Amino acid sequence: MLLNLEAKVGLFVVIVVTLLIVGLMWLSGSRIIDRGYQIEAEFEHVGGLRPGAPVQMSGVDIGRVGDVLLTPTGKVIVRLKLKPGVRLNTGSIPTISTAGVLGEKMIEILPGEKTSPLTAGTTLQGIEPFSTEQFLQESLGLLSSVKRVTDSLEQLLSDQELGKRVMKTTVDLETISENLAMFSTELSTINLLTIINNLEEITTGLTKIEYEKANKILTSLSETPALFSQLNNFLTGLDSLQAELNIFLAELRADGQTSSAIKNILTELEPTATNLNELSAQLVTGDPNLADLLLETKKMLESINSITKGI
Repeated sequence: MLLNLEAKVGLFVVIVVTLLIVGLMWLSGSRIIDRGYQIEAEFEHVGGLRPGAPVQMSGVDIGRVGDVLLTPTGKVIVRLKLKPGVRLNTGSIPTISTAGVLGEKMIEILPGEKTSPLTAGTTLQGIEPFSTEQFLQESLGLLSSVKRVTDSLEQLLSDQELGKRVMKTTVDLETISENLAMFSTELSTINLLTIINNLEEITTGLTKIEYEKANKILTSLSETPALFSQLNNFLTGLDSLQAELNIFLAELRADGQTSSAIKNILTELEPTATNLNELSAQLVTGDPNLADLLLETKKMLESINSITKGI
């Protein structure tokens, strides 16, 4: 039985609607008969990733983004629906990249190094996508820094006094480099072997030093200031003694009476000494005669009296 016109139109509409639904489901990543498996990826920010976005690994489509869910903690859970024949290894890292000129967001999975496969329902820690806004902000900050540097350079180059200082510094650096070159040339001409031998001889000589004698020498040197002080006092006393002798000799030369008085004193001292010797002999040898003892004492006193008168 042939279909009438209304039935044909209705069938066409049903087919078109079915195709639209299937297409929308395919774009959204949904599958009526899905024999693959699903994993999850956790991100801090997905940069506008939408359900149905392609999932690729090494540039090959391996699935679609199923759902993009926001957790209460502010993190984003992305459910990835992978094809049945795709197996990801442990350690795989999902990242968000841009596909095409229009900037459509997609999931790119970096293969893991381990050989053990991931099981369905595993949650992977994703890498945040590159933020264009952050790039623009960093670029603006960099441009501001470059502008400040160029302004500073312009001010420095316009300062004539600073230019003169820079030129002087350049000349000084050239002089220093020339001196260093000359010094290195002189070093190359030095016989290092001779210097080493001399140092060895010095070291050998130092090892032969008797440290006890050296300590005695150092002790003597430490006592030298006190010795010098005593010697200085002695010389000062000699100076004063010499001055008194000079005065005494001058008086002797100027006045003959002083020399005569000294001669008389010496003459008077001789009998006094004799009397003292006789008196001491009598006291030592035995009981002296009292009369003789008094006589000797009287003579001695007279001699002392005459000496004092002479002085």
